[in-house]
Amino acid sequence: MPLPLLSQLAHVELTTPKPQESLEFWTQIVGLEETASEGQSVYLRAWGDRFHHTLQLTEGPQVGLGHVGWRAAGPDELETAVERLSAAGAGEAWVESSVGHGRTFRYRAPGGHLHEVFWEVERYSPPPGMESPFPNRPQRYVPRGIAARCIDHVTITAANPRGDAEWYRDTLGHRFMEYTVIPDRPDFPVFCMTTVCERSHDLGIVWDPTPVAGRINHFAYFVDSREELLRAADVFLNQDVAV
Repeated sequence: MPLPLLSQLAHVELTTPKPQESLEFWTQIVGLEETASEGQSVYLRAWGDRFHHTLQLTEGPQVGLGHVGWRAAGPDELETAVERLSAAGAGEAWVESSVGHGRTFRYRAPGGHLHEVFWEVERYSPPPGMESPFPNRPQRYVPRGIAARCIDHVTITAANPRGDAEWYRDTLGHRFMEYTVIPDRPDFPVFCMTTVCERSHDLGIVWDPTPVAGRINHFAYFVDSREELLRAADVFLNQDVAV
């Protein structure tokens, strides 16, 4: 079994041509907290996220995926990941300075998606009055909108989901959890799931028959219960968000 090199999905960068409307959606409807802004980007997190941010919202010409950020399992694991990525021809460059975390190594996976991996990370520190009375929570619970609790997973697209899943497994130690096939193509998985932590998956890979590389299918936050999920659907419907 490949040595696990990553500890968790840390953040996702999404691009949007409507930055103000997108910011209002994520803060007022999904219930995220804004932690910083720099240049064309705003950095957000859910109330239960312990890192500086889990979503980077960046102004761009179209809706899409900027990059996916992963935290390494340790400083040695980061160096090993860089060696493996470079040997696989996927390494792009070190980035010395980033908002919310230390130096990071950027790489491009087979499906054309840009990722980065780092070790040093800034943990969220609540402002006065927002400290949690519970030591296992990073801030006081003040629900707004859906009040999503924490980052959960990202699902990307690929021409060959199984091939991509095996690449993540063999190169970085993702665990290949399961896959889905359709009746007329039992030998070709159309959806694969991998994980680097205790979740059933933090990376989904779904088949894309188009020639466009580097696309995203969806990005998900976690809520605590079935009842909160149903409430989230009501919040969306009342805000005219299609579900």
